[in-house]
Amino acid sequence: MSRCRCEREDVRLSCGCCVMRRRCCCERVRVRPPRRCCGVGFEGLALQLTEIEGSEIAACSPVIFNDVVTDDSWFIAYDETCGELEIRNRGLYSIDWNIVCDGSSATDCIRFGVEVDGKIQSSCAIPKGSVQQLCGNTLLRVGRDPVRVRLVNTGSAVTVPTVNPVANLRITVVE
Repeated sequence: MSRCRCEREDVRLSCGCCVMRRRCCCERVRVRPPRRCCGVGFEGLALQLTEIEGSEIAACSPVIFNDVVTDDSWFIAYDETCGELEIRNRGLYSIDWNIVCDGSSATDCIRFGVEVDGKIQSSCAIPKGSVQQLCGNTLLRVGRDPVRVRLVNTGSAVTVPTVNPVANLRITVVE
């Protein structure tokens, strides 16, 4: 396991982990922090979609999350302009998501899925109707860097109801 070799006390925790965690402040190189620093917390990213009432998520469009709830990884980046997560490290990741939508105007079923490098990895569908909640999860083995992940509306267009939060996505490191 790699550790930052920084000797500056103001950026070190009592366990020896570097607070900066993304780059060593002395050598200016990327370092891999110890997994589950000090044995607590989670390593990953949590996103939320809030406050977009009345908006529509078009067919084949990604969900654009507007709030980064937790960002505890230097190797998972989120681009909020296109709703894309980039995973830059090999490993096994758990992706959990849920979304609330109004599918009363949908032409067929309401369907969302996790897209990995342009291909649907897993999806969830329910019959069209009024306000519905969909949720799903998948395990993703990353063997090459980088991998691009999005939550995508794979069905017909849906409207976002007046609830808060509208959608959540959490990606965590399993191994």
